[in-house]
Amino acid sequence: MNVNNYMAVGHVTRDPEVKSVGNSKVATFRLAINRSFKRNNEWVDKPTFVDCEAWNARAEYISDRIKKGTEVYVRGRLESDEWEKDGERRSKLKVYVLEIQAGKGKREGSGGDTGYGSSSDGDEIELPF
Repeated sequence: MNVNNYMAVGHVTRDPEVKSVGNSKVATFRLAINRSFKRNNEWVDKPTFVDCEAWNARAEYISDRIKKGTEVYVRGRLESDEWEKDGERRSKLKVYVLEIQAGKGKREGSGGDTGYGSSSDGDEIELPF
């Protein structure tokens, strides 16, 4: 059995890029997910950065509701991108977004979207993040 399910809550690092591809729309953005831990009796934040890609209705939702600093819940599947540059094969993992939900706006009360919303293939859910 294979399972490919990714879930995360983080902050968008820059305004999403939305493009038209034929009759479809695609939105790409980077998510920063912080992990806090103690080192030498001091709290340290270590971010992990994840590239995300969403298509059509979810791309529209992102275009309307998501901007730099927005806290979001993302559910999707991991996909690998592979390409060749300067004769070397390269690859990276990205998240193909199946569900996205905007939470609070920018961190530390600096404005932005303060409600909850959702764009998914199924029922809407509200997360208390």
